[in-house]
Parts: sequence; structure tokens; C-alpha cells
Amino acid sequence: MRRCALQLFAATALLLALQGCPPADGDELEGEGEGEEGVPVSIPFVGLVDGAPFACTGDFVLGSDDVAASFLDARFYVQDVALIAGADVRPVTLDENAFQRGAVALLDFEDGDTDSCDTGSPETHTTLTGRVSSLDGVTGISFLIGVPAAQNHLDVATAASPLDVQAMYWSWTGGYKFLKVDVVVDDSGRTSFFHLGSSVCAGEPGQATCQNQNRVAVELDGFAVDKGVAVDFAHLFDRIALDAAPVDDDPVKGCMSGPTDPECTAPFSQVLGLSHGEANAVGPQSLFSAVP
Repeated sequence: MRRCALQLFAATALLLALQGCPPADGDELEGEGEGEEGVPVSIPFVGLVDGAPFACTGDFVLGSDDVAASFLDARFYVQDVALIAGADVRPVTLDENAFQRGAVALLDFEDGDTDSCDTGSPETHTTLTGRVSSLDGVTGISFLIGVPAAQNHLDVATAASPLDVQAMYWSWTGGYKFLKVDVVVDDSGRTSFFHLGSSVCAGEPGQATCQNQNRVAVELDGFAVDKGVAVDFAHLFDRIALDAAPVDDDPVKGCMSGPTDPECTAPFSQVLGLSHGEANAVGPQSLFSAVP
């Protein structure tokens, strides 16, 4: 009888194992608990200046007046990143770190230390990381340059990263600078700013609304995950005379997103695909492209 009982126990144990019964408490299977959905993905963003690699060192020929200038800053927020495979749009769940949280990430090309970039932050972040349902058949990418409206008027002093960067913030009314690229002309020392954000904003702290949202919609074909996205910062200044003296009705050089700022009109419509002073885009953007 004892031998039969042992044989029955062994047979029962084998049957349970074949049926995939769970292990006893404390006997967790190897790999169990990993449970993250999708596959890892890394999306590099390549900074360019008229086709050359972006750098905080040296000078570049910039502006409609073709002057030698250096970069002071180059940062922007992205939201709602997704990969595209035919008609299938696959949202990317971003990893959480100092530069990425929820649906928002800050891409930072300046190093806060080298030459003209010594007024920024020392850390850089030029590759998005996260997870996506599948990489099969991916030939496109989409994202917005901006911060979601529900987060655009947070208190920067208490906001979680990456929305805690004071340099990327105007005020609780104006909200965040979605894109911040600053240059200085080498000979004259004139600084020109390109700050993109929502405009004509009003309301209470944390609940302001803006007439002009100014979020740039980007959708790129011919995209390969391992090659990534190129952003050519020179294009922002192609239609701005960087060494021209400021005028009384426009004392700040460059574009600050205001609906009456004359230096915003051409780059908004021809580079960002935005209608200056209005909410609707007027055409495709040309600031970003898929790396060939």
C-alpha cells in the first residue's frame, strides 16, 4: 500500500506540472514578475545645424544675414510619442527618469559647460527610451512638440521632472517653453531667442487657458528606429536677420511666440507648420526629418 501511495503521489505531481499549475509560495519561477508589456525601444534624436552635427563649440553660419553665431541653448519637450506601422499607431510608453515622465519627455542638446552653452544644465538627453507593443513593420513616427494642456500651467517649483526646469518656463499664465533655442552672434554679441509656447493665455494658477496652443504636430515616414529623428536647429533662424538691431516695437531679438511678434510669422508657417497668431496649423513642419 505504501508503494502504491508513493506512486500515486508522484503521478499526481507530474500531472500538475504538465498542466502548468503554479508553484508553491516561495518557489517563484525564473522570470516571473518581470511582466512589463511590449518590447524595449530607444529612439535617438540627432541634433543638426544646416546638416552639420550640433555642437556647443565653434560657430555656425546662421540667419537670413549669414552671420557667424554660436548656440547658447537647444532644448524641447515632446509628448504623445507613437510608432507607425501602416495603419497601426503604437503608442510608446516612456521610461521614467529625470527627463521622461508620463507622456512627456525633455530632449536636451546643450551641455551646460562647453563654450557658449555654459549657462544651461550639465546633463544632456538625446535618446528617448521606453516600450512599445511591437517593432514589426514600423516605418513612421509621430509626436507633438509641446506639453499637454493639463500640465502646461503647473507650478514649476513643485512640478515633477522633467517639468521642473525653470529655464523652460515662462510663468503660470504663459506655461512652458515647448522649444528653446538661443544663439549669439559672434562679432556683435547680439543674442537671438526662439522660444515656442502657447500664447494669449489667461486664468488662475494651474488652470489658465490659451488662445493659441502652438503645439507642433510631427509625423515622419521613412523612419527607422535604430537611426532615429533629425532636428536641424538652423532652420528656425533661416528667415531671421540675427545681426539686425532691435526695433522699438520688437525689442527682443528672435521669436517669442507672441501673435504680434514679426519674427515669428515666417518660421511659424514655413518651418513649424503653425499659423502665426491662430490655433490651426497651415502646413507640414520642416524642422524634423527621419534620419536616412
